[in-house]
Amino acid sequence: MTRCLTVNIGATDNGTRSLGIPFALRLRRLAPRIKTSFFSIQGRDVAALLEQGGLDMAVMSDKAVPEHLHSRHLHHERYVCVVRQDHPVLQQTWDLDAFCALDYVLVSYFGGAFAGATDAALSALGRRRNVVMSVNNFLLVPDILRQSDWAAVVPDHLLQADDKLAVLAPPLAIEGYNKVMAWHERHHRDPVQRWLRDVMAGCE
Repeated sequence: MTRCLTVNIGATDNGTRSLGIPFALRLRRLAPRIKTSFFSIQGRDVAALLEQGGLDMAVMSDKAVPEHLHSRHLHHERYVCVVRQDHPVLQQTWDLDAFCALDYVLVSYFGGAFAGATDAALSALGRRRNVVMSVNNFLLVPDILRQSDWAAVVPDHLLQADDKLAVLAPPLAIEGYNKVMAWHERHHRDPVQRWLRDVMAGCE
C-alpha cells in the first residue's frame, strides 16, 4: 500500500459525513500512511475528474452516475422528516395535515430552488408545503432546525446522534435513491484501488 499515499474522493457534504468520515477513520487504522482528501462534486464534471485521475472515486446518487463509469452500491437513502427535539408538532397528531402546516428548510443541490422530491410527491396528492429557506449544504440543516420551529426532509444517513433532532416518518411516500461509489475504467483493475473500494464498502 506504500505507493498510494493519497486517495482523492469526490462527494456531496451528505456523502462526506455519512460515508467519507467513517472511511477516513477506518483507512487510518488499516493503512496509516495513506492520506484522504475530499472534494465537493457540486457543479463539477465528475466523469472528467475520474477519467483524468483528479479523483479516485466518487460517492454519489445512482441516478447521477454517467453510464460509462463503474459503480458499486453502498446503501439506500430514504427520506425522513426532522425537527428540533422539543418542537410543538411532537405533541400533535402526526399526519399529512400536520406535515403540510410546517415551515421547511430545503436543501437545493445547486442552490436557489424551493421545491424537490418531497414537493413532487405532495403535488401528486394535490397538496403543498411552505418552504421558507433554501440552502445548498446539508450540514447547515441541524443548526437551522435547533434554532427554529422549521422542519426539513433529509436523507436518513445524514443524521447523527449528536444532532439532537427528532426524526419522523413522512406521512406520504417520497422516492428515495441509492448511494453508490463510482470510478473510471483506468482504476478498475488496480489492486490498490480495488482494496480502497472494499474499505469504503465496509463502512456501510
